[in-house]
Amino acid sequence: MGEPNSEINASVAAIRSGHADWQREALNHLGRAAATDWAGSCSTLPEYRALTAAIGEARGDEGRVRLIHRTEAIHSFASMISRTRRRDIGAFTTRKPRTEAVPFTPDQRRP
Repeated sequence: MGEPNSEINASVAAIRSGHADWQREALNHLGRAAATDWAGSCSTLPEYRALTAAIGEARGDEGRVRLIHRTEAIHSFASMISRTRRRDIGAFTTRKPRTEAVPFTPDQRRP
């Protein structure tokens, strides 16, 4: 049952990397996952076909994050695994702390 999962995880890693050739690499891993005995017929499923099409069309960090979650969803143990990773969110949500100067109220100024 877990046979295709190593390739699915490798596909997620390729998507997460965002390197120049991530789409080809992710699709290759998904193809190998689909070729396993357990997942053999998954390449005909609408979810799988929609995912592979979306990988080819994805642009930008937000698109990659969506693909990560969609790819993780086809993992055979997806219903049993909870995945939340800050690195999936990307730099656009990085906290940028700053100090705001706010005057004290009269009550706060009293010793």
